[in-house]
Amino acid sequence: MNQKGTKQIPLLIIIAVVLIGAIVYGYFFYNKDEEASKNTNTGENNANITVTNTNKNANLNTNVSVNENVNVSSNTNATINTNTNTPIPVPEVEEIVVDNTYTNSECGYSLTLPDGWYAYDQTNGVLFLMSATLPSVGATEGYAYGTQFSIACGDISEAGAITSTEYLDAMIGNLDAYDNPIVRQNVVRNGLNMVRFTMSAAGADGTILNYYYFNGTTYYDLSHFSYDQATTASQDFEAVLNTFSITP
Repeated sequence: MNQKGTKQIPLLIIIAVVLIGAIVYGYFFYNKDEEASKNTNTGENNANITVTNTNKNANLNTNVSVNENVNVSSNTNATINTNTNTPIPVPEVEEIVVDNTYTNSECGYSLTLPDGWYAYDQTNGVLFLMSATLPSVGATEGYAYGTQFSIACGDISEAGAITSTEYLDAMIGNLDAYDNPIVRQNVVRNGLNMVRFTMSAAGADGTILNYYYFNGTTYYDLSHFSYDQATTASQDFEAVLNTFSITP
């Protein structure tokens, strides 16, 4: 047997073992790196997914907050508008009697009212009623208020008159609405010269009692409806005439 060939066999075995070990080692580390790479990529993907979800949640929360703010603003505006548009009540009439004494600075007169009578300022004069509140009668004639008396003043030139007689002729005449004669009487009340007469009320059942007083070119029309000498209301009106006076 050749000894040289025998010596080469162990060397070949060693070389083969080394090669096999190198192959095994290389395969093992190659698989390990590939698995690590896969794990790393998976981790990156998970991280990206987590970040994406976080952003979505943040956007949702932001939208909810905006909606809440809009609702609060809407409610606040509604409250402000309601309070601003609420109307403030204004009385239609004003009671202007103090301790039964009424003074009219515009026309310049004063008088004393009996108990139970109340004064109300109107556009065409002052209305006196036996009512603590002004009845709601709508756009009707003044007689709808019932038992009453009133005082109005103005200048006789409104009727194109120069004298008191001309004024009465123009405004009153000699016949009432039913062609009944109107008889004028010159009387004195509380030291003042007045003209007194009665006539039937136009459009209402009852009689009107009128007193006119003239102070220069200023007239004072003192009227009572419905006149009946036997009633307390008519007697009260006559008593008021005895307290009527002109103020400076």
